[in-house]
Amino acid sequence: MQVFVRGNNTNESADRTSTTFRFVVYRVLQDHRWLLPATFASGLILLIGPYGRSSRMLTLAASVTMGISAYIWGYATRALKRLHPRWPKLHHFKRTEYEKVWDALSLCHSQASEAATGFTDEASLVTTGGKCVENLIELLSITSKDEILEIGCGVGRVGSILALRCRSWTGADISSNMLKHATARLTGLCNIKLVHLSGAGLAEIKDKSFNVVYSTNVFAHLDELDRWRYIEEGYRVLRPGGRIYVDNVDLEGDAGWSVFLSDYVRSKREEHPPYIPRPSTASELTTYLARAGFLAIGSHWIPPLVIAIGTKPLGERSPRGEQAKPT
Repeated sequence: MQVFVRGNNTNESADRTSTTFRFVVYRVLQDHRWLLPATFASGLILLIGPYGRSSRMLTLAASVTMGISAYIWGYATRALKRLHPRWPKLHHFKRTEYEKVWDALSLCHSQASEAATGFTDEASLVTTGGKCVENLIELLSITSKDEILEIGCGVGRVGSILALRCRSWTGADISSNMLKHATARLTGLCNIKLVHLSGAGLAEIKDKSFNVVYSTNVFAHLDELDRWRYIEEGYRVLRPGGRIYVDNVDLEGDAGWSVFLSDYVRSKREEHPPYIPRPSTASELTTYLARAGFLAIGSHWIPPLVIAIGTKPLGERSPRGEQAKPT
């Protein structure tokens, strides 16, 4: 998969191409784990070859296999260490190049899960996904009759559980890699649909299509203008009386401030990666909801998150921002 973008600077282009190659190698290693044992097996054949009766062709094949697999394994290891001990820096991408950024962060399932949720083991994914479903059911009064849209569904952690509690669940994401991993997780569910978004916004979603729209663990990675865009678009795709839920790391809480401060300290030593979290306040999120035209706006705190909810009025909305005041 290519993750480089056009640039006028020759050095930037070279760096992007290098990053692309490193991550291609990384994906090869993830998909072909036989490379390491092949290296050892080939080495063993070469070691005992002079003392055994190995044919020249077998020895030659072992030499070639060991050379290729050893190079790929060694190069990929050095490349990943050079990029970052855990995550690629991706400095050549802008923050708003969401598809390229998150495709680069989700080359394999474990990497995608950790990037989207902070966890890789299935037990944690199920536990945290279940907790989010509990919050949605409690705050939005979700029932088995609801048709639900998740903005930024990632690997389908929440959708795989919530789909069992509603009429239909649709997951939308801008990353094709994330949707690939979500497809595998959601296998067997008959009331789900996945939508690949072509850009920021919900252009692929029809007006008044859902009873519930929610987004969790997404706003932290969005530019502020795009946070507003998704809330305004959420209003459009909701039916009258529909409910919305959005959350972000709470800048005003101790846990959220700790996250913000640790990123601040790290950012003084290096350039900001495009996916670095940017917290919100309750006032920011509820202001977006009010300006979009939602009513019954409320805010809730579940550290380290702040959650904002609202309801689309049954009638036509007034000019933006005149219908409700954040509570």
